[in-house]
Amino acid sequence: TLITPWLFFRYMVIGGYVGAATVGASSYWFLIDPTGPQMSFWQLTNHMQCYGSPEHFKGISCEIFQAPEAMTMALSVLVTIEMANALNSVSENQSLLVMHPWVNIYLLMAMALSFSLHFMILYVDVFNVVFNISALSFDQWMVVLKFSLPVLLVDEALKFVARNYTDVERLGA
Repeated sequence: TLITPWLFFRYMVIGGYVGAATVGASSYWFLIDPTGPQMSFWQLTNHMQCYGSPEHFKGISCEIFQAPEAMTMALSVLVTIEMANALNSVSENQSLLVMHPWVNIYLLMAMALSFSLHFMILYVDVFNVVFNISALSFDQWMVVLKFSLPVLLVDEALKFVARNYTDVERLGA
């Protein structure tokens, strides 16, 4: 079959991580980032009540929920994770330590182009307006990497299981 139950499970785990990290990065800006509003978790999860119950949002403008910074964090995490996933897809089950990414120079060039375009929309003023995003600081990029790069470890662990357990059972049967 094209997609085995194990491969489907792997895709679901990675997809779940992508979703959680993307939402987590946006939430980080609202809850923790020094440049963000540092609101409570309740305020963030009940933001739709801001205009109807402003007493629960004292000191916070309801307009903050449209802030481009949170969306920029989420978009940057999504772009970075997908580039890491591209590295992971060099081999379906071999580790990146064995099957090095530089065997596919076109992949590396495509990743460089993708990041270049992402940096362009972040740091060229006219694109900030068009895409409703903002430039990230160095500290925010460190947070983006902390949310994004664990996908490499998650997929390496899943590849390890595939090599040592699921594929062994399938090939041995």
